[in-house]
Amino acid sequence: SLRSLNIPYRIVGGTRFFDRKEVRDAIAYLRLLCNPSDDNAFRRIINYPQRGIGDQSLERIAHVAQSRSLSMWASCLELDRIGLSPINEKAVQNFTDLILPYQARVERESWASVFLDLLETIKLKEALIKQYKDGPQTQKRWQNVEELANGLKHSQNKKLDHTLNDYLNRISLEYKPKDSEQKDEVTLMSLHSSKGLEFHTVYMVGVEEGWMPHERDPGEGSDLEEERRLAYVGITRAQRVLLLTSASKRLSRGKLKPRRVSRFLREIPEEYFDGGREGKASQEETQRIESKRNEAFSRMFNALGKS
Repeated sequence: SLRSLNIPYRIVGGTRFFDRKEVRDAIAYLRLLCNPSDDNAFRRIINYPQRGIGDQSLERIAHVAQSRSLSMWASCLELDRIGLSPINEKAVQNFTDLILPYQARVERESWASVFLDLLETIKLKEALIKQYKDGPQTQKRWQNVEELANGLKHSQNKKLDHTLNDYLNRISLEYKPKDSEQKDEVTLMSLHSSKGLEFHTVYMVGVEEGWMPHERDPGEGSDLEEERRLAYVGITRAQRVLLLTSASKRLSRGKLKPRRVSRFLREIPEEYFDGGREGKASQEETQRIESKRNEAFSRMFNALGKS
């Protein structure tokens, strides 16, 4: 959501979206579609998912390409000059035959649709299932790849980039690691990573049973006390403003499921909430906000009138 709104952000104690392996693999395919001379992208994906092309064959391709001042992709279009075994030569031929039609399509069709078609052709989801086996882990990684497709669609629909290559260049510039901290940005972190840090404004999202405390908590034991201490750590990161949010329903596996507010929220005395625990402003607070708003508009209109 932050990326789609062009809001700068950084992650503390976590992996950035574009640094995730499955995302980097998918981007390598996109790079090869719009820039066949990208040898780094070629090396990354020629045998992923596995196609039986080993390191020796890859180094042979690289050696021939360097000797002829060609990219590795261009060398593979002239396989008879490389001298691979018949089996490896067939595997490389299948790879180039697979990629070539998509290189033509990406020039005239929706980037996202071409990308998703390519993922289906190479069976990337099946490769993730085989590689990670764990259901939730595989699903999360696949969702990251789908999010990349959403980014492609958003860029093309909003005309943020003229070409796919422009999009790839932009994300490589916008989301490369920063050498210095940028003050005007959203900082994302887990409760564990927040220890020792403070911010003017803090949002704690998902203050719900099953998340805070976590659903694996067995009950009123030491684990629950640890979860309570962790919640306290998050609460005390806020210097001036703390916003606690929860949802009444959440989409899980295609179904809306009801959620309950965390017991920790109920343990905080009512008087510490601005407008009460339910977040509804009192009549006095509503009047104060309206008064400030009216004053602001009056000053603005007066300034416009004088000018």
